[in-house]
Amino acid sequence: MACQTPNQVVPGHQPLEPAVAAELFLVGARRKVHKKSACVAVEGRNFLCESFLRGAWVSVRYDPADLTSVVIVHEGKRVGRAFPQEPNAVPEPHEEAP
Repeated sequence: MACQTPNQVVPGHQPLEPAVAAELFLVGARRKVHKKSACVAVEGRNFLCESFLRGAWVSVRYDPADLTSVVIVHEGKRVGRAFPQEPNAVPEPHEEAP
């Protein structure tokens, strides 16, 4: 079977934006956001998530060759990107949960 582009696989649709097509081929993993630091671990690095995700299970989508950021999906919705937390850095302050 020959390799096909996403636009060949789904004929009759508008061409995909390059950024959208790139996200379709990211590696996916399920991770729990750390309660205190609001980080998820991916490939041995911590990525800082939004504070409301503390303690939640999320899907992390990433390119193993480019760990400058990861995409965070929570309850089927794309929440945004998480960026690396520097080693030994003090976690950013977050409001305490009620």
